Amino acid sequence: MTIADFIRAVAALALTLGLVIGAFWGARRFGLTRPGGAGNRATPAESRGPGPIRLLDRHTLGPGRMLVVVRWGGADHLIGLGPAFCTLIARHEVSTGTTTEPTS
Repeated sequence: MTIADFIRAVAALALTLGLVIGAFWGARRFGLTRPGGAGNRATPAESRGPGPIRLLDRHTLGPGRMLVVVRWGGADHLIGLGPAFCTLIARHEVSTGTTTEPTS
C-alpha cells in the first residue's frame, strides 16, 4: 500500500462519515426522527391512545416549539408548547361546536 492509497482510503472514510452524519442531522432538523414524521401528524396508535386523553394532531413550529391538539373531557384543546412554557390557546367543545379562548 502506497501513501497515495492510504490518503485515498482516509478521504473515502471521511466522506462516508460526513454523509452519514449529514443525513442524521437533516433527519433531526426536519423532524423525520419524531413519531408522525415529516407531516407532523399523530400516528393512528397515538390518536386512539388508551385512557381519556388523546393526541389528535401536532405541528412543529421550530426547534422546541409546537402546536398540539388534544381531546380531553369532551373538548379539543389547542396547546402551544415551548422549551419553558405550555399555553392553552383555544378550547373547542365537541358536543356543542363552540370554541372559546382562555381569558388572561
